[in-house]
Amino acid sequence: MVLAIRRRRAAQGEPRTQALALGPARSLPQPRSQSHPHAQTLGPSRQQLQARTQGPAHPQPQTQAQGLGPARTQPLAQAPGPAHPQATAQALALGPARPQPRARARARQQAQARVYQPHQTFEGLSDRVCIQRYRLTADAMYHLCDLLRGSLGASQNTNFALSVPDKVSTALAILASGSFQRFAAQTTGVGQSTASRVLGQFLEALIPHTPDYITFPTDPSTQGQTMRDFLEIANIPQVLGAVDGTYVNIKKPAQDSHTFVNRHRTYAMNMMVVSSARLEFTDVLARFPGSSHDSSVWSQSALLRRFRRGEFTPGWLLGDHSYPLQPWLLTPLAHPEGAAELQYNHAHKRTSHTTWDSSARGVGCG
Repeated sequence: MVLAIRRRRAAQGEPRTQALALGPARSLPQPRSQSHPHAQTLGPSRQQLQARTQGPAHPQPQTQAQGLGPARTQPLAQAPGPAHPQATAQALALGPARPQPRARARARQQAQARVYQPHQTFEGLSDRVCIQRYRLTADAMYHLCDLLRGSLGASQNTNFALSVPDKVSTALAILASGSFQRFAAQTTGVGQSTASRVLGQFLEALIPHTPDYITFPTDPSTQGQTMRDFLEIANIPQVLGAVDGTYVNIKKPAQDSHTFVNRHRTYAMNMMVVSSARLEFTDVLARFPGSSHDSSVWSQSALLRRFRRGEFTPGWLLGDHSYPLQPWLLTPLAHPEGAAELQYNHAHKRTSHTTWDSSARGVGCG
């Protein structure tokens, strides 16, 4: 019965069930021996099925390969996908994966257009407003721009680069207000990091020009003009300048912070300033902590050594009670007696306080 069914299927050309179960043959199997009595009716033997599954040990002739189609030399790649149906169902239920928070924030930043705030400079402001904001007149700030243009010139390869007036206005706003950089940056329209960078560039470009503007009178003509300017205030002759100390507030230093605490209980530097009758700084010494006394700063100054060498004879400075009385430094009398001494103290106060108060306002401290 079984043999009859197999003969009928072979005659009709129907595919064998074994071939369907095992898939397409990878190569042509060896021909079955014709001596077997049931070679045409029993179908493939066990050795032939095993050969179809594992593939032939040696390549077959080209004619046989053409009859069976192209032989597969590599195993079929498995279709990608989750290993378990349950994982596939969970992935479909959750939907597409959400981007990470950092990626979402980056996408929002890219979607938003960058906004540049307008820069506020001194250009177009009156002298009264310029002095209030920057402690300099508009003409003086234009002079600074021309002086530092070579060092502060904007790069041509940078979009929205700061101009020289922008940088000068930003730096002077910080120096004049004595405030934190963030507050000063808000008044000029630039960011805090930009304000910090601009301040460093401005100071680096300006410091080399210091000897051209802060210089003590040495030649006879300049000394004579300085003495005449002081004489017109209160008739004190041969005055070359008024000296005083002023505090410049700073942040708490990381090391030896107690040495920077001044008598006002704040962290500061004690800066010695010598001013002319025209309110011009002629000598500045700013390297001592706030706890240093004015007389101590004066005793270690280079200007004192120059006076001792006789470079400014005749001539002297005016100082308050914080300084010692010396041949080149006049101080008020502690206990004046008589009209002459009272008149001297009054003239000393008028001459020195005029320059001291203006100098303290010039550096933004007291």
